[in-house]
Amino acid sequence: MNLQLIKLTHKKLKDHLHRINTDPNTRERYNSKVNRMMNFLRRTSGFKIAGVKEGGSRGKQTDLRTSDVDIIYTTNKDQDPNKMKQELFKRISKQKPKGTHIHVGKKAVQVDYEKPRCYIDLVYKQNQQFKQEAKNISQIKKMLPRYKNAIKLAKYALYKAKVSDVHGYEVELACIQLKNENLVDSVTNLIKYFTGRIKKKGITVDQVLQRLT
Repeated sequence: MNLQLIKLTHKKLKDHLHRINTDPNTRERYNSKVNRMMNFLRRTSGFKIAGVKEGGSRGKQTDLRTSDVDIIYTTNKDQDPNKMKQELFKRISKQKPKGTHIHVGKKAVQVDYEKPRCYIDLVYKQNQQFKQEAKNISQIKKMLPRYKNAIKLAKYALYKAKVSDVHGYEVELACIQLKNENLVDSVTNLIKYFTGRIKKKGITVDQVLQRLT
C-alpha cells in the first residue's frame, strides 16, 4: 500500500504563496501594458471587435510570479483563426510599441516587452469559443480565495516536480469540484486528483507534495 507520508502545513503554504505570487509592482506594470494592448484591439486595430478580455491565469487571478499574460478577443463575424493571427501580426507590427519584440506563435501573436519583462499573447477566438472561455474565466475568478491559492500552489508543485502534461487550465477546472474547508486539504486533494499522470512520470504524489514542505 502506498501511504501518504507528507503532511502540508498552513504556515508553509502561506510562505510559498508569498514567494510565488505576483508582486504588486509587477502586477501594476502588467496592467498598464495589458490595457494598452486591449485599447489597441478595440480602437486602432481596424478589426470589428465584439469582445476583448484578459484571459489565462492572470484573468482568473490564479497567476504565479512567472506567468505570462493572455488577452483573448473575438470579432463580430467568425474569422479563420490562422488568417486573423497573420493579419494582426501585420497590423500591430506597423504600430510596434516601443521596446517590444513581436512575433507569431502557434496560437497567438506574441508581444514581448523586455524592460521590464512582460510577455503578452493575443489570442483570437471565434464567438462561441470566446463566450465559453469568458464564462470559465468568470467562474474561476469568483472562487473563494483558498481555492485560487490552492490552484497556484498545485500548479507550482506540479511544475517543480516536472509533471509537464498537467496543464494549468486542467488544475483550475479540477478545483471547481473541490469542497474542502481549508487550504491544506484543498492543495493536497487537488494534487491527488492527478495521481494517474503523476505515477506515469515515475514519481509519487508524496514527491510532488514535498515541493511544498
